[in-house]
Amino acid sequence: MEDINIKKETFGVTKEVDSQEISKDKIQTKKKHHWEKISYYLFLALAFLLPFWVIPFGGFSVAASKAVLVYVLVLVSAIFYLIHVLSEGKISYLKSIALYALGGIVLISFFSALFSGSFLHSLFGAGSEVGTFSFIFILSIALFLTTVFFREEKRALSFSFLFIVSSFIVFICQLIRFVFDVDFGGILASKTNTLLGSWADLSVFFGFIGLVSIIVLEFFGEKLNYLKSGFKWRLFLYLILFFSLLVMVITNFVTTWIVFGFLLLVFFVYLFSAFGKKRNFISLPFLIILLSVFFILARPLTGELVASMGFDVVEIRPSWGVTLDITKQTLNDGAKNLFLGSGPNTFTYQWLKFKPVDINQTMFWAVGFQSGVGFLPTLFITTGLLGIFAWLFFLGIIFYYGIKAVGYSENDIVKSLLFGSFLGSAYLWIFTFIYNPGIFVLILTFLVTGLFLAMLAKSGYLQTREFSFIDKTSFGFVFSLVAVLMLIISISGFYMLFQKYWAIYSYNKGLMAFNIGGDLEKAEGYFVKAARFDKQDRYYRSLAELGMVKIAVILKQQLPKEEAKTQFQNVLADTVQNAQTAVDLNPTGLSNWFVLGQVYENIIPLKVQGSREAALEAYSRASKIAPTDPRPFLLSARVEAQSGKNEEARAYLISALELKRNYTAALFLLSKITAQEGDLKNAIAQTEAARLTAPNDIGVLFQLGMFYYQDKDYGNAQPVFEKIISLNPNYSNARYFLGLVYEKNGNDPAAIKQFEAIQELNPDNTEVKKILSNLRAGKYALSNIDPEPEDREEPPIEE
Repeated sequence: MEDINIKKETFGVTKEVDSQEISKDKIQTKKKHHWEKISYYLFLALAFLLPFWVIPFGGFSVAASKAVLVYVLVLVSAIFYLIHVLSEGKISYLKSIALYALGGIVLISFFSALFSGSFLHSLFGAGSEVGTFSFIFILSIALFLTTVFFREEKRALSFSFLFIVSSFIVFICQLIRFVFDVDFGGILASKTNTLLGSWADLSVFFGFIGLVSIIVLEFFGEKLNYLKSGFKWRLFLYLILFFSLLVMVITNFVTTWIVFGFLLLVFFVYLFSAFGKKRNFISLPFLIILLSVFFILARPLTGELVASMGFDVVEIRPSWGVTLDITKQTLNDGAKNLFLGSGPNTFTYQWLKFKPVDINQTMFWAVGFQSGVGFLPTLFITTGLLGIFAWLFFLGIIFYYGIKAVGYSENDIVKSLLFGSFLGSAYLWIFTFIYNPGIFVLILTFLVTGLFLAMLAKSGYLQTREFSFIDKTSFGFVFSLVAVLMLIISISGFYMLFQKYWAIYSYNKGLMAFNIGGDLEKAEGYFVKAARFDKQDRYYRSLAELGMVKIAVILKQQLPKEEAKTQFQNVLADTVQNAQTAVDLNPTGLSNWFVLGQVYENIIPLKVQGSREAALEAYSRASKIAPTDPRPFLLSARVEAQSGKNEEARAYLISALELKRNYTAALFLLSKITAQEGDLKNAIAQTEAARLTAPNDIGVLFQLGMFYYQDKDYGNAQPVFEKIISLNPNYSNARYFLGLVYEKNGNDPAAIKQFEAIQELNPDNTEVKKILSNLRAGKYALSNIDPEPEDREEPPIEE
C-alpha cells in the first residue's frame, strides 16, 4: 500500500511539474511567435498606409515619402522576422523556383552595381529612385516576407481588404481635391498631383482595384448575401468598382483600359470554361469589357472632355525603338556591359551617351531621361544579358504557376485569392514592361506577386519547407551566424536609411532658405549638413553653385581690397573643392562637369591663371560623356569668346549647330561674335543665301533675324521674326526680339501683345514683366534693364 501511495504521490508531483513545464512552453512559444506577429502587423500597416502616405513637411516628394515608408516598414519587419527565426531555431519557406530566380536577380543587380563605375549611385542613389540595387533588394525582401506571412486565407483577406479600404481613402482625397480645390497644405498643388505619384499611376492602381473587385464579386456575389452584413459588403464592392472606373475615365490613360479589358476578357473566358451553362453570358465582366472597349475607342472624345476639366496630362518617355537601340549599343559596349549592363540607376548616362541626334531637333533635346520606355526594359539595359535572363525566367515561372492554378476549385475563398492575385500580378507586371511605374505601383506589384505565391502554397501547388538548425550543431552555428549577420546588416541599413533621408530633409531646407529667403549662409549650412550625412554628388554640386553666387556677391560689395581678396580666395577654394568632389563621387554625371567648368569659366575675367584651360578640360570631358549634346560645345565657345579667341569660339559653335540646327543660344552667341567683328553685311549675305535653300529652317531664320537686329535693320528683321513665329508660335526668344522690333518700328500695341504671349509661356520671367510694365507706361521697353540683350552671352529667355 505504501508503494502504491508513493507511486500516486510521485505521479501527482510529476503531473504537476509537467503542467508547469507545458505552461512555460506555451509562454515561450507565444514569446517566439510574438516577433512574427509584429512583422505581420507591420505588413498590414504597409498595405493600409502606402496608398495615401505622404510626409507633409521637409519638402519630401510623394516618391520620397513612399520610399521612406517602404524602406522603414520592410526593414523593421525583416529585423523582427529574423529575431523570430533565431528564437524558433527554424525557418519556413516555399519550395519555389521563382524565389531562387528572385535571389539571382538580387545578386546580379549587386554585381552590376559593383562594376558600374558609380557604385554608390547604383547601390543607393539619392533615396527615391526605383532602379537602384537597394530598391530591388527591398522589393525582393517584401515579396519573400509576403509569402511567409499570408499563407492563410484569413490573413490574405485582411491584407487585400486593407488595400481596398485604403483605395477608398485615396479616392475621397482626390475627389476633395478635384471638387473643392483643397490642396492639403500644398501636397496636391495641382489637380493632376496625386497621393500615389504620377497621374498614370493613379489610373493603374484603380484599374487593379477594379479588376480585383470584379473577381471578388463574381466568386462571392451571391454568397455575400448569406453572410452577416453581406449586403453591405456587396454594396461596398460595387461602390469601389464604380469609383475605380470613374478614376480610369478621368485619368484617360488608354493603356490602363487596354490591359484592364484584356485581363477581364481572360477572366470572362475562364468563367465560361470553368462553369459552362451555370453562367449567364450577360454578366458583370462582360458588361465591363464592353465599357472598356467603348472608352478605348472614344479616347479622343473623352480626352477633350477631360482636358476641358483641367485633367489632361502628357507623359514623355523614350520610344520602344530608341530604348531598344540604346539597349543594343549598351550591350555592345564591352564585355562587362554585355553581361552586367551599365549598372543599376545609370540609364541617364546611357541615354546621354547613345541618344539619337534627331532628338536634338525636338523640345526634349536637353531632357535627361531616367528610364526607357518601361521599367523592365530599363533594367535590361542596366543589368545586361544576365539581368534580362533572370527577369524573364522569374516572370516565366510566375506565368507557369498561373496556368497551373487555373484548375483549382476546392475552396472558394482560396480560389478567389489565388485567381485575383494571379490576374492582379499579371496586370501589374504588364505595366512594368510598357510603362515606368512609380514606387507605389512597383511595391504593389511585388506584394501581390508574393500573395499569389503564398496562395499557391495554401492551395497545394507549392510545397512549404521547414529548415531547423537548432539540433544541428555545426550547420546550426553557421546558419545562426549568417542570420545574426543579416540582422546586424538590417539594423545598419536602418541607420543608413535615417542618414540618407535626413540628408534629403536638410537639402530641401537649404533649397527653401535660398529660393524663398535668399539666405546664402543658412542655405550653405543645410547643404553642408546634407553632404555630411550622405555623400551625394548633387549636394556638393549645389554647394559649388552656391559658391559661385557668393563669389559674385563678394565682387559686387565695396570691401577693402585685402578683405575682398581673402574672402574671394577662401570661397573660390571651397567652391572648386566642392565641384571637384561632385565629379569624384560621380564622374559620369554630366551636370557635375558642367558645374566644374562654370566655376573656372566665371573667374576667367579675373585673369586667374589656368582658369581657361581648366574650364575647357571640364567641358571636353562633358562632351565625351554626352557626344550628341550641343551644350558642351556652346560652353567651350563661351570660354573662348571671353578669352578673345573668336575663331576657336566660332569652331565650337559650328560643332554645336551641326548637332542642333535651331540651337538658339549658339545662334545668339554667333551673332554677337559676328557683330563684334564688324562683319554683319557679309554675314547677312551668306545667311540670306542659306535661307534660299532652307526657307523654313528656324535656325537659319533666327540667325538672319539676329543679324538684321544687330545691324539695326529693323524693317528687314520684322518679317523674318514674324516668319519664325508662324512656324513655331512657342519660340519665346523670337517673340522677344519681334516685340523689340515692333517697338523700334513705332508699334507699341503689337510689341505688348508679343511680350504678353511670352509671359504666358514663361510666367516666372521677371524681365518680361518689367518690359511689359515699361511698355504700358509708355517708356522704352528695356528701360532699367541691363545689359541689353545684344550685349549678353546668352539669349534673354531660357528655352
